[in-house]
Amino acid sequence: MVVAALVVLGGCSTAPSESEGRFAAEFAQARNQATTDFEREVLEDDEIAEAELDEARQRFERCVEDLGYLVTFGEHGMRIEYPGVDASNAAETEAASEKAFECEVGSTSVIEPLYAAVRSNPEGGDYRQNAVDCLIRHGVAPESARAEDLESYSLSNADSNGPSEELRETVIACLDDTSF
Repeated sequence: MVVAALVVLGGCSTAPSESEGRFAAEFAQARNQATTDFEREVLEDDEIAEAELDEARQRFERCVEDLGYLVTFGEHGMRIEYPGVDASNAAETEAASEKAFECEVGSTSVIEPLYAAVRSNPEGGDYRQNAVDCLIRHGVAPESARAEDLESYSLSNADSNGPSEELRETVIACLDDTSF
Protein backbone atom coordinates (compact mmCIF):
# COMPACT_ATOMS: atom_id res chain seq x y z
CA MET A 1 0.00 0.00 0.00
CA VAL A 2 1.19 3.51 -0.74
CA VAL A 3 0.11 6.72 0.98
CA ALA A 4 1.07 10.15 -0.26
CA ALA A 5 1.02 13.20 1.97
CA LEU A 6 1.37 16.77 0.80
CA VAL A 7 4.24 18.52 2.47
CA VAL A 8 5.68 21.77 1.31
CA LEU A 9 9.33 21.11 0.61
CA GLY A 10 11.82 23.91 0.69
CA GLY A 11 14.63 24.68 -1.68
CA CYS A 12 16.11 27.52 0.31
CA SER A 13 19.20 27.07 2.43
CA THR A 14 17.72 28.86 5.42
CA ALA A 15 14.28 30.07 6.28
CA PRO A 16 14.29 33.86 6.55
CA SER A 17 15.58 35.28 9.81
CA GLU A 18 12.87 36.26 12.18
CA SER A 19 14.88 38.82 14.09
CA GLU A 20 12.19 41.34 13.17
CA GLY A 21 9.73 39.15 15.04
CA ARG A 22 7.25 38.42 12.22
CA PHE A 23 7.07 34.78 13.35
CA ALA A 24 8.17 35.24 16.97
CA ALA A 25 4.86 33.98 18.36
CA GLU A 26 4.92 30.93 16.10
CA PHE A 27 8.49 30.07 17.13
CA ALA A 28 7.57 30.51 20.80
CA GLN A 29 4.58 28.21 20.37
CA ALA A 30 6.73 25.65 18.55
CA ARG A 31 9.30 25.73 21.36
CA ASN A 32 6.47 25.06 23.84
CA GLN A 33 5.32 22.10 21.75
CA ALA A 34 8.83 20.68 21.29
CA THR A 35 9.30 17.30 22.92
CA THR A 36 13.02 16.71 22.27
CA ASP A 37 16.31 18.51 22.76
CA PHE A 38 16.79 18.30 18.99
CA GLU A 39 13.64 20.31 18.34
CA ARG A 40 14.48 22.88 21.01
CA GLU A 41 17.99 23.36 19.55
CA VAL A 42 16.59 23.86 16.05
CA LEU A 43 14.06 26.44 17.27
CA GLU A 44 16.21 28.37 19.75
CA ASP A 45 17.46 30.97 17.23
CA ASP A 46 14.07 31.61 15.56
CA GLU A 47 15.39 30.21 12.28
CA ILE A 48 15.18 26.82 10.66
CA ALA A 49 18.04 26.09 8.29
CA GLU A 50 17.50 23.66 5.44
CA ALA A 51 20.13 21.40 7.04
CA GLU A 52 18.04 21.35 10.24
CA LEU A 53 14.92 20.48 8.27
CA ASP A 54 16.87 17.72 6.51
CA GLU A 55 17.98 16.33 9.89
CA ALA A 56 14.37 16.33 11.12
CA ARG A 57 13.29 14.46 8.00
CA GLN A 58 16.14 11.96 8.40
CA ARG A 59 15.02 11.27 11.97
CA PHE A 60 11.46 10.75 10.75
CA GLU A 61 12.68 8.51 7.93
CA ARG A 62 14.78 6.34 10.29
CA CYS A 63 11.80 5.89 12.61
CA VAL A 64 9.49 4.91 9.73
CA GLU A 65 12.07 2.51 8.32
CA ASP A 66 12.49 0.94 11.77
CA LEU A 67 8.78 0.06 11.51
CA GLY A 68 9.47 -1.72 8.22
CA TYR A 69 7.95 0.99 6.05
CA LEU A 70 9.53 3.11 3.32
CA VAL A 71 9.39 6.88 3.03
CA THR A 72 10.56 9.12 0.21
CA PHE A 73 10.41 12.90 0.01
CA GLY A 74 9.66 14.57 -3.30
CA GLU A 75 9.23 18.08 -4.58
CA HIS A 76 5.66 18.46 -3.31
CA GLY A 77 5.29 15.88 -0.60
CA MET A 78 6.27 12.62 0.93
CA ARG A 79 5.27 9.10 0.12
CA ILE A 80 5.08 6.26 2.63
CA GLU A 81 4.90 2.65 1.49
CA TYR A 82 3.67 -0.05 3.84
CA PRO A 83 5.03 -3.39 2.57
CA GLY A 84 3.05 -6.31 3.93
CA VAL A 85 0.01 -4.22 4.83
CA ASP A 86 -3.22 -5.31 3.17
CA ALA A 87 -4.50 -2.15 1.48
CA SER A 88 -8.03 -3.58 1.35
CA ASN A 89 -8.12 -3.90 5.16
CA ALA A 90 -9.05 -0.45 6.48
CA ALA A 91 -8.16 -1.22 10.10
CA GLU A 92 -4.73 -2.58 9.15
CA THR A 93 -4.08 0.37 6.86
CA GLU A 94 -5.12 2.90 9.51
CA ALA A 95 -2.97 1.23 12.17
CA ALA A 96 0.08 1.27 9.89
CA SER A 97 -0.51 4.92 9.02
CA GLU A 98 -0.89 5.91 12.68
CA LYS A 99 2.36 4.13 13.59
CA ALA A 100 4.22 5.91 10.80
CA PHE A 101 2.88 9.32 11.71
CA GLU A 102 3.79 8.81 15.38
CA CYS A 103 7.34 9.10 14.04
CA GLU A 104 6.66 12.79 13.39
CA VAL A 105 6.71 13.51 17.13
CA GLY A 106 10.19 14.66 18.03
CA SER A 107 11.28 14.94 14.41
CA THR A 108 9.13 16.84 11.89
CA SER A 109 5.81 17.60 13.61
CA VAL A 110 6.88 20.98 14.99
CA ILE A 111 9.75 21.90 12.66
CA GLU A 112 8.40 21.19 9.19
CA PRO A 113 5.11 23.15 9.36
CA LEU A 114 6.90 26.20 10.78
CA TYR A 115 9.64 26.00 8.13
CA ALA A 116 6.94 25.82 5.45
CA ALA A 117 5.01 28.76 6.94
CA VAL A 118 8.07 31.00 7.04
CA ARG A 119 9.22 29.95 3.58
CA SER A 120 5.83 30.28 1.90
CA ASN A 121 4.91 33.60 3.54
CA PRO A 122 8.14 35.43 4.38
CA GLU A 123 6.37 38.78 4.77
CA GLY A 124 4.21 37.41 7.56
CA GLY A 125 0.64 38.61 7.88
CA ASP A 126 -2.29 37.22 5.92
CA TYR A 127 -0.96 34.40 3.71
CA ARG A 128 -4.03 34.42 1.48
CA GLN A 129 -3.79 38.16 0.76
CA ASN A 130 -0.02 37.94 0.23
CA ALA A 131 -0.55 35.08 -2.25
CA VAL A 132 -3.22 37.09 -4.12
CA ASP A 133 -0.88 40.12 -4.18
CA CYS A 134 1.78 37.87 -5.75
CA LEU A 135 -0.71 36.70 -8.39
CA ILE A 136 -1.59 40.34 -9.11
CA ARG A 137 2.11 41.27 -9.46
CA HIS A 138 2.53 38.51 -12.03
CA GLY A 139 -0.62 39.37 -13.99
CA VAL A 140 -2.50 36.21 -13.05
CA ALA A 141 -5.20 37.98 -11.04
CA PRO A 142 -6.77 41.40 -11.63
CA GLU A 143 -5.96 44.35 -9.38
CA SER A 144 -9.40 43.94 -7.78
CA ALA A 145 -8.62 40.43 -6.48
CA ARG A 146 -8.97 39.83 -2.75
CA ALA A 147 -7.87 37.14 -0.30
CA GLU A 148 -11.28 35.48 -0.60
CA ASP A 149 -10.60 34.98 -4.33
CA LEU A 150 -7.40 32.97 -3.84
CA GLU A 151 -8.96 29.55 -4.25
CA SER A 152 -10.59 30.42 -7.56
CA TYR A 153 -7.31 31.64 -9.04
CA SER A 154 -5.15 28.90 -7.64
CA LEU A 155 -7.45 26.04 -8.63
CA SER A 156 -8.38 27.29 -12.09
CA ASN A 157 -4.90 28.43 -13.04
CA ALA A 158 -2.97 25.48 -11.60
CA ASP A 159 -5.28 22.89 -13.18
CA SER A 160 -3.30 20.67 -15.55
CA ASN A 161 -6.10 20.99 -18.13
CA GLY A 162 -6.08 24.78 -17.87
CA PRO A 163 -3.75 27.50 -19.07
CA SER A 164 -0.12 27.34 -20.12
CA GLU A 165 2.64 25.62 -18.17
CA GLU A 166 4.24 29.03 -17.51
CA LEU A 167 1.04 30.34 -15.95
CA ARG A 168 0.62 27.20 -13.82
CA GLU A 169 4.24 27.54 -12.66
CA THR A 170 3.63 31.17 -11.67
CA VAL A 171 0.57 30.21 -9.62
CA ILE A 172 2.46 27.40 -7.91
CA ALA A 173 5.42 29.72 -7.23
CA CYS A 174 3.15 32.35 -5.63
CA LEU A 175 1.49 29.71 -3.46
CA ASP A 176 4.88 28.30 -2.47
CA ASP A 177 6.49 31.68 -1.72
CA THR A 178 4.27 34.76 -1.59
CA SER A 179 7.28 37.05 -2.10
CA PHE A 180 7.92 35.53 -5.57
